[in-house]
Amino acid sequence: MDGSLYERLGGTDAITAVVRAIVDRQMKDDRIDRKFARTNVDRVIKEFVDLFCQATGGPCVYTGRDMTEAHHDMSVTNGEFQAFVEDVVAVLDDFKVGKAEQEELLNILAPLQGEIVEVDSGQVGTPLPSAFIPAPPLLATMRHRVRAYLPVRVARSACLPKPRVPFGLALRGRVPRGPPGWHSIRPRKARRVGFDGLRLTHASQRTAVGLLRDN
Repeated sequence: MDGSLYERLGGTDAITAVVRAIVDRQMKDDRIDRKFARTNVDRVIKEFVDLFCQATGGPCVYTGRDMTEAHHDMSVTNGEFQAFVEDVVAVLDDFKVGKAEQEELLNILAPLQGEIVEVDSGQVGTPLPSAFIPAPPLLATMRHRVRAYLPVRVARSACLPKPRVPFGLALRGRVPRGPPGWHSIRPRKARRVGFDGLRLTHASQRTAVGLLRDN
């Protein structure tokens, strides 16, 4: 067959549409819907898309937890995993995905059963145990990464040398902007934003304030 499975499925947009339909179907499937009681849907969709995209040869990178960690203490049964697969197949049929592509995709999912299933039982509709700890919502994860990264960037930018401006340009008032994070060399003063007294350019200040606005 020509092209990767990713290309034959239609790329990221098509995979995203399929994943949204799968998750929506599973949320309404009383055989497995209780396992999603405390799940952040946006996060599941994003990580499901990244997983499918990467596994089928696409450009995405899955950055979520491994399947064992993500499903720890969910007490997923063999019956519930089978129900999940049946929902996937039903959606693929709705989207008229070819049988060859379906088989390739199911071959990707099959090895995950041993990492996801914790209870050797054909039972379905079992409750989500109280011991299960869900992953944080997607927005909270992004904000945590920004907080961890931004002060380091600010500290590094404060140590960068000021770019030199050609004398002729300075006389004519044509002072170019430095790269993001450099000290401002324009006539107005840089303002403080609270990172241990470090001074930021106006561009960096706007970026910092925007990122932390929801603090």
